Amino acid sequence: MILYGRKEDCTGCGACCNACAHGAIGMKPDMEGFLYPEIDVSRCVACKLCAMACPVTSKPPSDRSPKAYACRNKDDRIRYDSSSGGLFTPLAERILRKSGVVFGAAFDASFNVVHDFAETADDLSRLRQSKYAQSRMGKAYARAKACLDAGRYVYFSGTPCQIAGLQAYLGKDCERLICQDLICHGVPSPKVWRDYLSYRERRSGAPVRAVQFREKRQSWSSPSTVMRFENGKEYRRNAREDLFCRGFLENLFLRPSCFSCPFKGSGGSADITLADFWGVDRVLPELFDDRGTSLLLIHSQKGADLFDCVREELICEEVSPAEALRHNPLALASARPPAAPAQFWETYHRRGLPKTLRAYLKVGAVIRCKRLARRVVNKISRRQNVAAKGSGFDA
Repeated sequence: MILYGRKEDCTGCGACCNACAHGAIGMKPDMEGFLYPEIDVSRCVACKLCAMACPVTSKPPSDRSPKAYACRNKDDRIRYDSSSGGLFTPLAERILRKSGVVFGAAFDASFNVVHDFAETADDLSRLRQSKYAQSRMGKAYARAKACLDAGRYVYFSGTPCQIAGLQAYLGKDCERLICQDLICHGVPSPKVWRDYLSYRERRSGAPVRAVQFREKRQSWSSPSTVMRFENGKEYRRNAREDLFCRGFLENLFLRPSCFSCPFKGSGGSADITLADFWGVDRVLPELFDDRGTSLLLIHSQKGADLFDCVREELICEEVSPAEALRHNPLALASARPPAAPAQFWETYHRRGLPKTLRAYLKVGAVIRCKRLARRVVNKISRRQNVAAKGSGFDA
C-alpha cells in the first residue's frame, strides 16, 4: 500500500521504512518488481514519522545555481575501472581517510543491486560503476545516521530521490555528511534484471561471476555490456545492442515515478552531482579521449571543500552549467514513458522477458548502419587524441 499520495508518485527510496520506530513498514515488490511500502496495521501507532520522512510529500528543495566542471582522474587505471572519469574514487577515499564511511549501490552475492557501505579502500571497488537496477535501500539510512551520531564522516551516493529520502529521514543538515547524487535516466525493474540475468546464465550454462554494464576498453561513448561466467565463457555486446540495456535506454521497464520525477532541475538536496560529461568533445575537446570524462556539479560549500581536497588528482576545467548540461537533457527533464507501458508489462508476464524484448526492440538496417558509423568515428577520434597526447588505458 502507499501511505500517502498516489502509487505512481512513490520512488521506493525506503525512507518511510527506515523512519518507522515500530517496525510497522516493510518494502514489498509489486508485479513489476518495484518496492513499495506495506504497513502492518497491528504495529502502527499513527506517529506520522513515515510521512515526515517521505521526500515526495515533504517540502521540496529550493533551486540552486551550481558550479560545473569537466573532470577526469589522472590515474588511468582508476578511470578505466569507473563508468566515466573516475571522480567518485578520490572523493570517497578522502572521506575514508577521515575514518569515515561511504554508502553506495553494489551487487550482492547473487547480483541483486543493494545499497551497501565501505570502510576501506579495498571495499570501495564494489561501489564503483553503474548498476542498471533500482538498489534496495534496506536499512542504509539508519546505518548512515548511526555513523553520523557516532561522530563519523559519511559520504552517501545515490539517485536524487534516494538522497532526498536520506535528507528527509534525517530531518536536518549534518556537518559531517556529504551527499552525492547523479543525473538519473530512471531506475529499471529489479525483477526484469533478475529475469535477464537468469536468461544469460541459461544461455551460458553456468552462473554469472562478474557483470559490467558499461565496460569501456573499446569506447566510453559506446561501451559494452559484459558478463563473465563460472565456466569461463564471456558474453559481450555493445550496450546499444544488448537486450536489457536497450530496453532500459528506451524506458520500457522504468519505475512509474521516473516519468514525472519531482527531483529534476531543482538542484536537488545533494552537495555534489556526478555524471558523464556527454558532449565534452564539443564543449572541451581537449578533455575528450573517449576514455571517460566526468561532469561535476557543486551545490554547496561542503561539496566545494571536498572537491578542493582532491583537485590535484584530477585534470579539470570549469564550464558554465548551461554548457555542461546542453547534451545531458535528463538533468532537467524526466524520462519519456513508452507508448503503451501497460501493454509491455502484460506481454512480459504472458510471454517472458526474451521474447518480449525482441518484439519491442526490433532494429532496422538503417539504425544498425548509423550505430556502426558512430562507433567507427569515435574509434578514429580516440586514436587521434591518444596519438596526440600519449595517453590511454593501454599505454
